[in-house]
Amino acid sequence: MIDNSSMITAEKVKELSAPFNKKNEKSAYIEMGFGPTWNIDFVYTLAKLYGVNFKENGNLFSYDAEKLSELTDFIKTWTTECNTSSKAENDFSYKYLYVPSNKQIETGRCLFSYTTSEQLLALSPEQLENIDFRWVSKDKKISVEDNIVCAGIYKKANSKKNAEIFLKWFFNEDNQMALIERTEKMHLGTYAFGICNGFSSIRVVTERFYPSLYKNLLGSFPTENSLITPNALPSRWKSLLERVIKPYLKDATNTNFSSENSEKTDEESTEQSNYPSIESRLNTWAKQFN
Repeated sequence: MIDNSSMITAEKVKELSAPFNKKNEKSAYIEMGFGPTWNIDFVYTLAKLYGVNFKENGNLFSYDAEKLSELTDFIKTWTTECNTSSKAENDFSYKYLYVPSNKQIETGRCLFSYTTSEQLLALSPEQLENIDFRWVSKDKKISVEDNIVCAGIYKKANSKKNAEIFLKWFFNEDNQMALIERTEKMHLGTYAFGICNGFSSIRVVTERFYPSLYKNLLGSFPTENSLITPNALPSRWKSLLERVIKPYLKDATNTNFSSENSEKTDEESTEQSNYPSIESRLNTWAKQFN
C-alpha cells in the first residue's frame, strides 16, 4: 500500500510495481507496474538524488563515477527482477504508453507514471481530478529541476532604472498572486502552472497561495529543507544533458548493453552490445557542438 506521505522512494515504487505485472498466454506483458527506463528523465532525477553530483568543471562537468555506477546497477537490477529485460519494458511502452503520462495511469495498464511538477500541475483541474501524485525522494529529499528561471539586469542596459522598477514590481507577493489569478480567470485555452510555469521564489506566494489554487498540493507541499537544488552547471548544460548524459543513462541502464570498458567472455560479446563512456561521448560532443 502507498502511505499518506507526500514522498515516495524508487525502492517503494519497485516494491509496489512488481505484483501489478501481468502477462498474456504468449508471456508478453499486458500490465506493468512501472518501468524505470520508460522515461530517462526519471533516471536523471534519481542520479541527482543518489549523489552522482553533476557540476560545473571548467567548460564541462564533473561527476561521481562510483555513485553513477551504483545507480545504473540499481536500475538494471530493478528491470531484470521485476520486468524481465529492457526489451520487455520498451516493448510494453511502445505498445501501451503512447498517451500522455496522466492518461497512462487511467488506462489501467500501469500503476505509476513519471512526470515533473511543471508538466503535472500545468494540466487542467479536470485532467488532475483522478490523479494522485508523490514526490520522488531519497532520504526524505526531493531534487529540484535544473531549469530554474532567473531574472537580472544587464550591466550595460540603457534603462537600468526602469528595469529595476519592473523587477521590484514583479517580485512583489501581491502582484504575483494577481498575475496567477488573472491567468486562471482568462481561460486562454492553454494552461500554465504558477509563475513562469513553476514555483515562485517568494516563499509566501509558494507556501500559502499555491495550495489554495492548485488543490493537488494540499497536504503534499514539500518543505524548504527537503529540497536539493541544482549545482552550478556549465553554460552548455542543456546540450550536454540531451546529447551526452541522457543518451549515456539510456545505454547504461539497458540490460542488453555492456560498457565499452567492461570485460566480457566471447559468448557475452555476441549477446551484448558495447556503449560508449561519458568521456567518449564528451569528445564527440566537443567536436560537433562546442
